[in-house]
Amino acid sequence: MKHVILFFFLTSLILQSCKKDKRNITTDDPVLLRDKSVAEVRVSLVGNWKIHHTYGYGYSGFIKTPTPNSYFKVLANDSVYLSFNNNITAAGIATYQRKNTEFNFSAVIIEFPIFGGPNSQWIYDYNLKDSLVLTSNRMNSESYTMTKIP
Repeated sequence: MKHVILFFFLTSLILQSCKKDKRNITTDDPVLLRDKSVAEVRVSLVGNWKIHHTYGYGYSGFIKTPTPNSYFKVLANDSVYLSFNNNITAAGIATYQRKNTEFNFSAVIIEFPIFGGPNSQWIYDYNLKDSLVLTSNRMNSESYTMTKIP
């Protein structure tokens, strides 16, 4: 009888230690990517990206603008192509470097030429659910929310 009680006691201890983690983890929280190395950023950005919307601009900085037919393409040779509403706005070679941003934190900056304007600098900023968010490295900036497409 003692063996049966001992068996049930040990079995209950083992089962209790195998319980699933029931912490309340929110997937809506951004995952910062600012600590990634230049090499990690270069590899992770290669591919075709669909830009869903921009967020920023204006006095409040809270303007969300849909960006239909907008894409960011990064090749392994550091060539980048940026199009908004099927109009190519950038095509050139990107440079990657870690430096302090305009917002006073260190991150990898992707810099590439824009047609008819100064170079654009985007901060490799954070993931939000399945989306990557790149933020302009300038005051009154906007962020670009995008997902990788096959």
